[in-house]
Amino acid sequence: MPRKARAGLRDDLIVTAENIVREQGFVALTARTLANEAKCAIGSIYNVFGDLDDLIIEINMRTMARLVSDLGGVRKAGTAPEDQLMALAFGYIRFIMSEQNLWSALMQHHPTDGRELPAQYLSEMDGLFAEIEASIAPLFKEHDHEEHMRAARILWSNLHGLCSLAISDKLDLVAGDNVETLAEDMIFTYLAGINATR
Repeated sequence: MPRKARAGLRDDLIVTAENIVREQGFVALTARTLANEAKCAIGSIYNVFGDLDDLIIEINMRTMARLVSDLGGVRKAGTAPEDQLMALAFGYIRFIMSEQNLWSALMQHHPTDGRELPAQYLSEMDGLFAEIEASIAPLFKEHDHEEHMRAARILWSNLHGLCSLAISDKLDLVAGDNVETLAEDMIFTYLAGINATR
């Protein structure tokens, strides 16, 4: 198999691996499959990435960056918190339904040696919560910062659970409505609880 020059190989491997994950899921990403698809030697992969965990982390950072960018584009800044949250929720659902395998890799992959995630990865994750925090900021006083952050994470966790059930075809087992309707009910119910304590 012909060897590629090192220049450009990293980007080629990331794009090729991302396509494999998108089409087949991250469990299908093996060094042999990647080498065949990228038309390089298996050893060349490990000259660029320490192992496949490093490569999947890179793919997950790209997925998270796209998700945060998408959500930033749909949030209706300046409107009522419920309208902003609804736009975020529907944008989140659309992204996940169109990128199920990449989203699953993002949520299910754990490095085999328990290594810490890169600072950039954590920064991208913070960007996701920042969109939710911005949408509900008017409901909290400045000194309620911890409660504000906690509410954003609870909202995301609930939405994450609904989406997980939806893509695993288990939503019908717990509810008869579609994921958008359930997300809407969840948001209005949670916001009503926040408003009741203000």
